[in-house]
Amino acid sequence: MTPTPLAWVSSGMSFLAMAGTQFLSVTAIASTILLPPPALPPAPPDHRAVLWRCPASLAQPMPSPRHARFPVKMQGCVVAYVADAIQADQLSQRLDRQLSDPAIDWSAVTPHLVGAALTIQRGSEILLRLDPAWAQQFGTHPHRLITDWANNMRWMAGHRPFTLAQAQKQMYAVAATAQVSQGAASWYGPYFHGRMTANGEIYNQHDLTAAHRDLPLGTYVQVTNRSNGRSVVVRINDRGPYLDEDYRIIDLSHQAAQILEGEDQGVVPIELVVLQAQPQPIAFNPTERRFQDQAK
Repeated sequence: MTPTPLAWVSSGMSFLAMAGTQFLSVTAIASTILLPPPALPPAPPDHRAVLWRCPASLAQPMPSPRHARFPVKMQGCVVAYVADAIQADQLSQRLDRQLSDPAIDWSAVTPHLVGAALTIQRGSEILLRLDPAWAQQFGTHPHRLITDWANNMRWMAGHRPFTLAQAQKQMYAVAATAQVSQGAASWYGPYFHGRMTANGEIYNQHDLTAAHRDLPLGTYVQVTNRSNGRSVVVRINDRGPYLDEDYRIIDLSHQAAQILEGEDQGVVPIELVVLQAQPQPIAFNPTERRFQDQAK
């Protein structure tokens, strides 16, 4: 008689030995004994070839859910958003094709500002346009958003990101001068929001502006919080402050104070560097930083 072949059938945490339709034995496996998962191959050295997961370092603020937004991806990772699904898909494919081309210089990816138009460019090639009004849905200043998105693309291509102040100097085409001062910065917000400033503009606490007693209106300055190293570039469009004049040297907008993380303190120690127009585009110099300022 030919013996019936045995079969092992799994049932939950047990294995049943069967011969035909007869149960022969039950072998239980303790729940604390787990077989190790199969070993995964090591991640490739070049993350552009195979991306196992999107890096946590990608700064990606989420838009308001009431607005249409479609993700732009590089190697499957969201680096930006646009308002059109077809545009998002086409741009994602284009970026992935270019990312695999070793002849393309991704270090040239920079945010740009022309009038009110915000773009991310690689040299003269425009990769993405951002409508500043549409950008408001992300709950951050458009200049911070375009900088984050440019940095996401740079990071995916293996290049160092910009700090916010570096990106702003690129966008405004300004460079540092030897005119440096130290003191304290305060900020002014809701009470003055909507009022006229010294240069005739309507004060907007969400813009990156400031009041200074002496500097010409329209001057750009870089302000660095000396307690944490965070920097921002603001435009002087108002006069002040007029309290504690020996101590306070600039009055920031609410938005600028938030970026410097000085909103809660009210008054923070700062360094102020006057900037001047730079006729030629400023090359990104990752070592240029008086303090270790941050891009976020």
